[in-house]
Amino acid sequence: MKVEVSKLKIHPFHKRLYIINEIDALANSIQENGLLQRLIIDENQYIISGVRRLYAVKKLGWDKVEVEIMNLNGKDEKQTIIAFNKQREKTNREKLNEARYMKALWRRKRGRKSEAEKPQITENVKPANTRNDVCEELGYSTGNFVKLEYIDSQRPDLIDEIDKGNISINQAHKALKKIEEEKNNVQIQTTLPTTINGGSYTIYNKSSNNLSNLKDKSIQTIFTSPPYWNKRTYSDDKNELGSEKTSEEFVQRMATHLHACHRVLKSEGSFFLNLGDTYHDKCLQSIPHRVVIELVKKGWILRNTIIWKKKNSLPSTVKDNLTPSYEFIFHLVKTSSYYYNPILVPTKTTNSTGVTIFSRKCRNGGLSDYGKVNINGLKEGKTLEDYWSEDEDVVTTATANQSILKEYGGRDHPAPFPSEIVKRPILQTSKPGDIVLDPFSGTATVGSVAMQLGRRYVGYELNPNYNEVQTRRLDAAIEKYNKSELEKAA
Repeated sequence: MKVEVSKLKIHPFHKRLYIINEIDALANSIQENGLLQRLIIDENQYIISGVRRLYAVKKLGWDKVEVEIMNLNGKDEKQTIIAFNKQREKTNREKLNEARYMKALWRRKRGRKSEAEKPQITENVKPANTRNDVCEELGYSTGNFVKLEYIDSQRPDLIDEIDKGNISINQAHKALKKIEEEKNNVQIQTTLPTTINGGSYTIYNKSSNNLSNLKDKSIQTIFTSPPYWNKRTYSDDKNELGSEKTSEEFVQRMATHLHACHRVLKSEGSFFLNLGDTYHDKCLQSIPHRVVIELVKKGWILRNTIIWKKKNSLPSTVKDNLTPSYEFIFHLVKTSSYYYNPILVPTKTTNSTGVTIFSRKCRNGGLSDYGKVNINGLKEGKTLEDYWSEDEDVVTTATANQSILKEYGGRDHPAPFPSEIVKRPILQTSKPGDIVLDPFSGTATVGSVAMQLGRRYVGYELNPNYNEVQTRRLDAAIEKYNKSELEKAA
């Protein structure tokens, strides 16, 4: 049957839950193909299904439209509206609205049950979990719903940014958690020492912008991975590295910040910089190389651009470009006469018995001879290459997971990196007893490796929440080194 368009009403509940969009495309489709599906209304002429179609036919100037009247027979009209929209592709805001309503409804219903009506919980039956049940009913991810609820409670406007594709749910969630953490740090900072001294290591709870605690030419090797640009987009600290409005500003600030390393590095020292790139308006910014070019202008010498190939890169959040699977590690020096202990990789015919440093596990569980490298006078073999990949059996690693941090009592870090990419640079460019510096210490991965290899360590880290994991990892590394030395002596 047909009814007058002007008499049809949109249910207030529908307006609360759903966003009306893409009407022009739907109107064009109806004009070309006709109305393929009737609107469904209740006895009071409220639309149960077809609100977008109503807007489309209004746009086309229709006076009447085909409808089907549905007798709800006492059914909850709100739940019926949700049910009819189940197959519709929804925004995250709409999903959040639906799940919240259903969660509140189910809680009320469960709360009204008498003791006799409530299910008896046994050892084999899990108690009801309203959130999980609602998400399962609606076909949503419980994890994403929890994150969306948190994001909406802190920054509701970010839900719209997620729906526009400007940021992912995980990125927004991590950024807001970090802001919450940093607010807590304001109180923590007042009770913490500004310096943690462990004998063989020192941690400064401050910015590394001028490295004022360090003497000129006191550091042999620097390895660091500073914040990337626009990865911490929503921070309350406007001066934090990585929060700049433009990549140009970031490049200049980062190059200036890192140039402080030039003063403290020995003439024979080496500086290794791990820096990733960022997309902006769908365009890669070439930030790593731009930063290095600025450092070269300031007097640094670029010796190598190393490619670190990652095995478990995060999938791309968009479908129109390849998944980024590598990052750069730049080797910079102050002079051409820097200290360098070359690493040779054995060939198939090299006899490396008794002189191996590392071995790589094969897929069958055994050890590969190709994973072995030597720094103690191996006269046969090939020079280590600048593409650290599985084919060359040198460094193809997974991005670091959080398990190592939890092992030492620490909390999640937004961008940990694996120890494998640190070992060889330290072995190549320093000796036991030398000082290794990381101006962005984080969870002290660089320090842990340095200590295990018999070096000393200095780290700078603004966030006091990583103090515990840093000190525990460094103390464990010292213990491991001392144990290995005792075993050698025996």
